[in-house]
Amino acid sequence: MTNAELAINRQIVEMRDVQKLVFREIGQRLGMSEEQARGRYRRFAPHIHLGNPIPQPPPPEEQEPELPTLESLSREERERRERQHRDRLFKELLQQRSMTDSIVDAILGALPRIPERKIERLPVPHLAAEEGQEQVGLLMFSDLHIGAAVDHEETGGFGEYNYPVFRRRLDALRDAVRSITLRERHFGPVNKLVVASLGDVIEGDDIFPSQSQQIDMDLTEQFISAVNDIARFLVELLDTYETIFVPCVTGNHGRIGRKGQRKRHINWDYLVGHMLQAKLEAYSDRITIEVPKSPFTVVDILGFKFLLRHGDGIKSWMGLPYYGISRSVGRWTAIQASTGDRFDYMLMGHFHQVATLPFTASEVLVNGSFPGTTEFSVEVLESLAKPAQVFAFVHPRYGLAARYPVMLDRPPRG
Repeated sequence: MTNAELAINRQIVEMRDVQKLVFREIGQRLGMSEEQARGRYRRFAPHIHLGNPIPQPPPPEEQEPELPTLESLSREERERRERQHRDRLFKELLQQRSMTDSIVDAILGALPRIPERKIERLPVPHLAAEEGQEQVGLLMFSDLHIGAAVDHEETGGFGEYNYPVFRRRLDALRDAVRSITLRERHFGPVNKLVVASLGDVIEGDDIFPSQSQQIDMDLTEQFISAVNDIARFLVELLDTYETIFVPCVTGNHGRIGRKGQRKRHINWDYLVGHMLQAKLEAYSDRITIEVPKSPFTVVDILGFKFLLRHGDGIKSWMGLPYYGISRSVGRWTAIQASTGDRFDYMLMGHFHQVATLPFTASEVLVNGSFPGTTEFSVEVLESLAKPAQVFAFVHPRYGLAARYPVMLDRPPRG
């Protein structure tokens, strides 16, 4: 600090302490800002005594000595330190490698040596099924919604359904069952078919407020068409299967009256089942139709128990209710166990989505539907659904083995 700067600092202290000037006026007189005058005063006032003619500058702050950096060292010292660092890394690497080699040698020494022998190629097994290994076809048949009308424009082009579309998709399902069965017979005989009718055969007309605007057939037409078309479908499959068993349960769209107004079996699906029995009486030796009054039934197929239900009793919100199905499976397991019984598979419809949900002691299969995407699925569920039905085969040893989700809107190839 120069003598001129010391003199200026002394003036600042004198103007402030003796003349009692404010820092703004001090700055104006000395040609500096108010903040500069204030800063100098705070810094130098403790060290300036107005009685001393020559003020002394403040002593410098003591600083710790700085450690030498790598750049300040001599060239020889830097090289020595770098060499020590490399030697240390190399030594650590050798120790790690030696440890790894010791572990590998110990493991190899403990493993027994496999004696060399000639490995012969296994013969290809004959695919013809042995006696007692016949499979049974299983078709999940639900949510036909005969009479429903889905407008192509109202779904944004994603879905369309009406009675002619239903007929085409029913024929497509018949052809798929035939084709897949012929393929499966390369692995063994398949002569029996179970058609698990899981409800919602017809659409109804009073299940929800605007339903009357979303049908293209009245109730009587829906009922008559269902009986005639399903009867034709079953008879046409007799050229592929020797016997067909059709257990039927009711859905919610077939109910007559408001929900809870009548018993569950007061239902159009129940009537369709009984009318099929009468219509197909001539084929009673090959087609058996069973229509229980209960909302469920248990079917034994090759020793495996299948619990059939529609699924509308499971509460759902915005899609497939995985947790609701899980709770339902637990309750039904307890119900069956109370009588010493059980089920291996639970088959249901209602949700219009093909899904398989495995559980600890059973498995749930959810069927698709004939309509596929509807105005409801687009607007409310915000999802698309392919029209599909599940076709599978039950093996006497492995249970529900081969499974085929049959897409009903795919054009035939050939």
